[in-house]
Amino acid sequence: MKKNVLLFLLFLLASAVAHSQLASIRPDFANPGQILRTYIVAQSFSLGSPPLSYQDIYLENGIDIIYCDPAFDPMINVYQNCFPYNCDSLYADFTIPPNTPTGYYNVHVIAQWPIGPQDNIFSNGFFIGLSPSTIEGDIYFDTNQNGVHDGGDFPIQNQRALLNPAGINLYTDANGHYHGYVDTGSCSVSWVPSGTFSQTSTPLVYNHNVPPSVTGDDFGIYSSGVLYQQSVGFYTHPMRCYYRGFSAINISNSGFAPENGSVTLIHSSNLAFDPTSTGGNTISGDSVTWSYSNLQSGNQLSYNGYFFDGAQGDTVWYTYIDSVFDLSGTFRNVYSNYYPYIISCSVDPNEKEVYPVGEQAQHYTLMNEWLNYEIRFQNTGNDSAVNIIVYDTLDSHFDLSTFEVTGSSHPMNTQMTADGKVQFTFENIFLPDSNVDEPGSNGYVTYQIKAQSGIPDPTVVTNSAGIVFDFNAPVPTNTTMNTLVTVIPVKVNEVENQTGISVYPNPVEDILVIRYPLSGNVNSQLKVYDVFGKEIASSAITSNLKLQTSNWANGIYFIRITNANGEIIYNNKVVKMTK
Repeated sequence: MKKNVLLFLLFLLASAVAHSQLASIRPDFANPGQILRTYIVAQSFSLGSPPLSYQDIYLENGIDIIYCDPAFDPMINVYQNCFPYNCDSLYADFTIPPNTPTGYYNVHVIAQWPIGPQDNIFSNGFFIGLSPSTIEGDIYFDTNQNGVHDGGDFPIQNQRALLNPAGINLYTDANGHYHGYVDTGSCSVSWVPSGTFSQTSTPLVYNHNVPPSVTGDDFGIYSSGVLYQQSVGFYTHPMRCYYRGFSAINISNSGFAPENGSVTLIHSSNLAFDPTSTGGNTISGDSVTWSYSNLQSGNQLSYNGYFFDGAQGDTVWYTYIDSVFDLSGTFRNVYSNYYPYIISCSVDPNEKEVYPVGEQAQHYTLMNEWLNYEIRFQNTGNDSAVNIIVYDTLDSHFDLSTFEVTGSSHPMNTQMTADGKVQFTFENIFLPDSNVDEPGSNGYVTYQIKAQSGIPDPTVVTNSAGIVFDFNAPVPTNTTMNTLVTVIPVKVNEVENQTGISVYPNPVEDILVIRYPLSGNVNSQLKVYDVFGKEIASSAITSNLKLQTSNWANGIYFIRITNANGEIIYNNKVVKMTK
């Protein structure tokens, strides 16, 4: 009998020793200031009871110890495959303090039975800081469809490479380059089909075991259906009342034909541009125009417009018009948007904006409109910020396949999880602090996205971001809100403004009629712009205004009506078409 007991105890001891190592933890890296859930796998926790408290699961690097979150309850909802003391996997939540030293950490999971505490260790199993391993490559338009990245090919922006098993989408920048931060272990990378594109290169899937980091996972793709196409983004510096600001327009030729065109920035009369610092442009009244020619596929342009801010409380606005033509001068496409702002002397430098803002207090926005988001950040510390990471969780009502980055102040990498968690990484940005270089201390990223089809009417979508400067705690932004509807409702007990204006017929041939309720809207002005941003007509508003359009060339025109305060109350397009 004693012999059997001794053999049993030896068996327990041998089992404890044999199963004293963890197999994996996923994810196996985090940034300081990050909150995450990990999944820990062991060969087996058999013959040992689960950890009894949050202090039984922790990360350790010498004297630096990070326990899993105190809310962790191992006896209720953490374990899988337990019956009742035989467990081979568990979840654990960690909050990484902002000032945590970077480097590799040992992972500890302590079992408590039957031979006393048993420390299961995964040596150097977790990394804190930017991921120790990266995957990167290029996605290019394979002009001759030969599967080789050669001289006639060009980069494509906003294409996706899928990193598995993490299920992370890596987005290409304006140079067609993607760059992702990955767990250690086995992974695969493949191109995510989009639109009418098809892959021409091989292999279809790259397989790796990391580290080390991987480069050169390139994909060649081709389509005959994207001849004239652009990606357009707009950014404006926060409107403050005490210094000169600027706006930036970023355009990228994402088609496969060269383009001519022009970008016009139209602004409110109470916003004055600085003509000495907006080089290469034509200034006419309330418009600034930049022209470009022979913009090649995959190339990009950026235009900055500098302005003198007005007084606190003033409402100012911009409209940009980007008109695209082929090399023979035939009109191909137009991109435009409208951005209103209120000037303030005190502005949060780390904030988020959405355009269109939406109408009325509920921010009513049409279902099928693009939502353009702008995340601004500024280094207000006392030294340069080396790495900046912007975290953004997209609303569940968005169609993630429509997500497109439209601009950024500095080169960056973009990746998104399957449930819409986006990470914009500005690595080695060295953003100066505002005490040394105020204009240079600012940065931004812009993107656009659409809602899913078939969502209820109305649907509220919200969005906010967190900004991490090096190893500091995340700086939260404000939360934006839009109420998506199929029709903008008329505000109760309010004189009709835009919803009471009728502009018809559209398309128009000879006469354009503008029916306008004058009550409460006297001294309003109408202006018409062509696709070059040139003003071709203007008039004081009457209740039933008729414009002669027989001498207009066929194409798209922009109708804008402002009230006596200079605020835009109607902004829309009309098509001139002679039969």
